[in-house]
This record gives sequence, C-alpha cells and structure tokens, in this order.
Amino acid sequence: MSRSVDPLVVGRVIGVVIDMFAPSVDMAVVYTSRKVSNGCQMKPSATNEAPTVHVTGNNGDNNFFTLIMTDPDAPSPSEPSLREWVHWIVTDIPGNSSTTTSGQGSKRAREPASSAKQPNVERKKKGPAASTTDKELPSAADQGAAKPRTSGKEVVPYVGPCPPIGIHRYIFVLFKQPTGKPLLVTAPSVRNNFNTRTFAVEHGLGFPVAATYFNAAKEPGSRRR
Repeated sequence: MSRSVDPLVVGRVIGVVIDMFAPSVDMAVVYTSRKVSNGCQMKPSATNEAPTVHVTGNNGDNNFFTLIMTDPDAPSPSEPSLREWVHWIVTDIPGNSSTTTSGQGSKRAREPASSAKQPNVERKKKGPAASTTDKELPSAADQGAAKPRTSGKEVVPYVGPCPPIGIHRYIFVLFKQPTGKPLLVTAPSVRNNFNTRTFAVEHGLGFPVAATYFNAAKEPGSRRR
C-alpha cells in the first residue's frame, strides 16, 4: 500500500474522520480477491463478509493494533446525521500479521438499513503484511454469527455496507496501541454517531498509523430495507 495520504485528503477522510498523520505501517484490506485501494468502488454484495486485513512493516514487530471501520456518510452523504456509523472494531491485532475471516451465513442489520453476517475471525501469523436507527448494538449471537476465533479481539462485530442512498465512504483506520499491551475497550451501545477521533483520545491511541477507504452505493434492483 502506498503511504501517501494525498488520496485520503482528496476523499475528505482526513478532515472528516481523522486528522493529518504520517503513515508508518502498511495495511492491505482484501475482500475475497480484490484489494481495497483509496477511492475504489465496491459493490455492497461483494463486502458482506469481513475482509482479510494484513498489517506489515518494521513498526509492526512486537506491537498490537486497533482497527476501526466506519461510514461517515450515514444515512445520506448530503445529510449525515448518523455520522459516523461504526461497522467493525478489532483490537489487539498482532503486528506483522493477517486477520482472515470466514463467515457462516449472512444476516443483514440495518445501516439506516445496514446489516451483514458476523464473521469467524482467524489471525494468521505472518501475512504479506449507515447507517440505521438508534438501537442497541446487537451481539454476535443475536445476529446469528459464529463465534470469532482470533488472536485479536473483535469488539464490534463486522456489519457489511448497505448504503440506502448516495455514495458512501467506508473507511478503515489502523492505530498502534500504547505500550504494546492489550487494550481495554467497552463496545459502544449503538453503532450510530460513533466518533473515531474521540475513541482514539479516550483509549490513548494517538494518531493513525495507516488508513484506506472505498466507496459503495446501493446496487440497482436491491431491495430497500
């Protein structure tokens, strides 16, 4: 992954969700066989399953990382009253590792209609290394998900994109955890109106070390939820 932040500035990821930062590790986000590149277009149907996330780089050794995926355009880019809608939070990801997933059936929650299947999350050592109503965050069991298997901790289960209107940005932000120790995190009670900056400050995460994003819009012929 290129460590230039220019695409993040152009896409207003820097400014809206995070502040200017200097990337220090490489993060690759891959859905099935397609790697996310800044500003690329992805179909919601291709992102039902949580992606594989590779973290590599010299600064990855002996460190732990926290990954956040959010949608700052919920429910509509022109009126993002639910900004940010949090889709996924994983903490305690070992440096120079991969997060791989394999789901067992999908169930859609609402983004202001969003939902997706809960993945099984497996961590492999060494890799190449919105959106709904104000409702309580469902547990993995509530969403019919398989229990995650991971060396990291899935704090907020993955929910795939389901944009009801307009083109939404889906942003992955990676933070290095302080002191290389596990992070004590309480999952937010709701997914809407999450704030990545506030979360980082509250948990002493500092500035991001990597970020990337893709765009997605409602697919033609998809049922309105």
